[in-house]
Amino acid sequence: MSISDILTKSEVECIKKIYRGLIEDKRKVSSTTLAQSLGIKPPSVIDTLNKLVKKGLVIRKPWSYVKLTSKGLALAKEAIYHHRVLEQFYIDILRLEPDIACREADKIDYLIDCKIVSSLYTLLGRPMRCFHGNPIYTGYCGEKYEK
Repeated sequence: MSISDILTKSEVECIKKIYRGLIEDKRKVSSTTLAQSLGIKPPSVIDTLNKLVKKGLVIRKPWSYVKLTSKGLALAKEAIYHHRVLEQFYIDILRLEPDIACREADKIDYLIDCKIVSSLYTLLGRPMRCFHGNPIYTGYCGEKYEK
């Protein structure tokens, strides 16, 4: 199963940004900060957030901060796991420059099946951190989610 079975690319990018903001950067995330970090207009972010709310992944109240539900948190960790493993594969095996590896991983990280990502992770020697020093979360790939 791939994340694209559940979410669109814009939804994946949104939950990754929310996760990175809340958990990794330890800051509150609003629709305005999301729009700025994603480089899109606030109405587009609000539309995406509303879709994520309907899917049970995000809690959002107007004029307030955004939070991930437990289901949203698990999917965000899975999406980041996919991204960081792909990025590390591009750097270590394909010898791509880190900025190119990150950009290319962003293009397909949500499309690739968990079994493939897990195999790449094993091939890489199960690294604990990506090139940037961020943790590569394990145990989040292939969980079953209701659509």
